[in-house]
Amino acid sequence: PKSQQTEGLRPLGRLAFIDHGNQIRAAIREAIESVMDAQKDSVGTVPRLNSPPHVVLIQSISGGTGSGSLTDIVHLTRSVLRELKLPANGLSAVLLHSTSPKPAQKEIARANAYASLLELNHLLHPNASYPGEPLLHLEPLVSQGELLRDCYVVHLGDDLAQED
Repeated sequence: PKSQQTEGLRPLGRLAFIDHGNQIRAAIREAIESVMDAQKDSVGTVPRLNSPPHVVLIQSISGGTGSGSLTDIVHLTRSVLRELKLPANGLSAVLLHSTSPKPAQKEIARANAYASLLELNHLLHPNASYPGEPLLHLEPLVSQGELLRDCYVVHLGDDLAQED
């Protein structure tokens, strides 16, 4: 039984990602399919593209869902591309980092960013493997070569308030 204190609380970070994996998979699939449909229907001033879409993942690595799910989101997106029979060699990432003006939150953001970059280092290693994630219906994988076409880390600034 839920107590009043825990009632209504939602999972945070990676737990939220896992908890909503089916919706995230569906949203990724829908976004890619809408781009592909737009390509088929483009006429007039909109150029027709004859190549698969270039998918760009944009995530914060300073804390929250993005910093704890980098590997999973890359593999989930690649899985959707495979389901759609599209090549995954157009997958890129833009990783955002910033810190709070509050000292404790600043250190947590830095620790999250460091952990995310370590995960990224493993992800991009030529012999990297992925243990899989049954809750996301992702099978374990051995090295597949280049997992990201491009990857950028953007430092948005230090001492930023939440609304900034």
